Amino acid sequence: MKRALQQRRLGPQKSDSGAVAESQIWIITPEESRESNEEAALRREAFYLAQERGIVILTRRTKRHIIEGGPDAQKRFELLEPRDAGDLYRAMHRRHILVFALGACFVRSDPSESPTRQRHARRLEDYVRYKATYGLARGPSDPATILATFISRQVAGGCSDSRDPRVLPLHVFDNSRVWKDLDDDAGASKFASTYGGNVRRIDANGRTWTASPVGHGQDSLIVSGFALPQGFHWDVQRGKATERLTTCHEVWKLKASGYANVYPDAYVRVGKNCGRRVWPAH
Repeated sequence: MKRALQQRRLGPQKSDSGAVAESQIWIITPEESRESNEEAALRREAFYLAQERGIVILTRRTKRHIIEGGPDAQKRFELLEPRDAGDLYRAMHRRHILVFALGACFVRSDPSESPTRQRHARRLEDYVRYKATYGLARGPSDPATILATFISRQVAGGCSDSRDPRVLPLHVFDNSRVWKDLDDDAGASKFASTYGGNVRRIDANGRTWTASPVGHGQDSLIVSGFALPQGFHWDVQRGKATERLTTCHEVWKLKASGYANVYPDAYVRVGKNCGRRVWPAH
């Protein structure tokens, strides 16, 4: 059974709590030297259509990655740079986002891994799932169709509370698996049976995620139109799990007894005696 979904028109959008979220379109396209004439035309059309409607437009260019060894040697695929992936993920929790892609694109599961094997990368549409609208443009009519769908049928209110698994930064919680059915009661139940209940879960690496009863910080993030409590986050205990905690744009090492505060937008905060950030190292 599908969960009830609400349809709303862009205004700007309001969350269930009444907070206003600005609309943005993120155009994801290859580097200028590799962008085809057809892709450039689609990009310009999307830009003009969004501009006419007063939607903020951002453009990010992917970089081509060539696999160097193994059974997939010499295969090529497009990667979103870690910094851009991080910026996009943060924006999806503060803005009403359409991700407008001009080709298949991936995000690294471990941003420090270079070269990246394709099985260690997540498709862009899976990366933004539950947090933004995704559209892939292939033909001349696609920009108008994708934008019209975003404007007239944007789903909001999919999450009812902070315990919903769609609130999690899923690529951090389990970077080896994609959950495509968390909009279904059956999918949500399977997720709960795999990782545990709503307040305390065990991730794919054996770390314990406990929803903190006390928020830290001033941000009130938004997921599918639902405004989370101010400063909402999870206390993530390493326990006997691997020391590495990876997001789309950072890598942290946690001590054996260490823990981290992890937020829905994949922001990580680690105390001095609990671990440190090792990539990028500043």
